[in-house]
Parts: sequence; structure tokens; C-alpha cells
Amino acid sequence: MIRRFLTKALTRTVTLPKTGRGKQTVKVQIPPSQTLVYATTVAIIFFAGLLILEVIYMVVFQEFHTSIFSGIMLIVGIVLGAFFGAKS
Repeated sequence: MIRRFLTKALTRTVTLPKTGRGKQTVKVQIPPSQTLVYATTVAIIFFAGLLILEVIYMVVFQEFHTSIFSGIMLIVGIVLGAFFGAKS
């Protein structure tokens, strides 16, 4: 389910001129590589795991752990970079 959503979200649409007369164009969808989809899926799973770990840490110790938060921000940066890189 998540793979299908990510494949759809990472698919790039390109407008190309149609051969022949006139100024007609055709929209072509370029799917992302499977490696990108799997890597993004793993990154989202890691994000969920780190988020759960941070919540548990806050409940048990009543304080915020900056190293876990740094890991969360790293994963967010990777996922956003994958989305913006695949769409360009």
C-alpha cells in the first residue's frame, strides 16, 4: 500500500511536443526507480520508529532527547530531498 502511494507521489509528468503538424503536446509519466521507492519506504519506517522512540523517552524520562530529534530531522531531510529530487 505504501509502495503504491510512493510510486504515484514520485512519478514525474513531462510534457513533450507531439510529432507531426500543429502545436499539440503529449503528457508522459516517468515512474521512479524501484530503488528510490524502497529507500523512501525504509526512511519513512525509520522515521516512525524514531518518533515512537522519542515519545517513549519523553514519557519515561520527562525530558527531550536532542540526539533522537536530530535523527528525526535527518530522516525528514532525506525524504523531502527524495521527493523534490524526483519531481525535478
